[in-house]
Amino acid sequence: MKSKFTVRRAGKSDYVIMACVGALILCGVLMVGSASFNLAKERFDDPYYFLKDHIFFGLGLGVAFFLLTSKLDYRLYEKVGILFLALTFVSLGLL
Repeated sequence: MKSKFTVRRAGKSDYVIMACVGALILCGVLMVGSASFNLAKERFDDPYYFLKDHIFFGLGLGVAFFLLTSKLDYRLYEKVGILFLALTFVSLGLL
């Protein structure tokens, strides 16, 4: 029986996943913009204050961190994975 799964070549992007991630990001930006419009206008006299803040700090720093970590060798994550897991549980415990 022939397998229906194929192996991708290294370096080839998965455009379906990229489109889904892009759609989720767009929905999130629209939600932040529509949910915070009135509050930002009342408090800061700028209806797009929270939207600009979300785009710069949320998306901008997130994309920069993604690009930085995407250049790292994935085997490094195997070595520091337990440490990251422990830090996650400690952070969760502090909440």
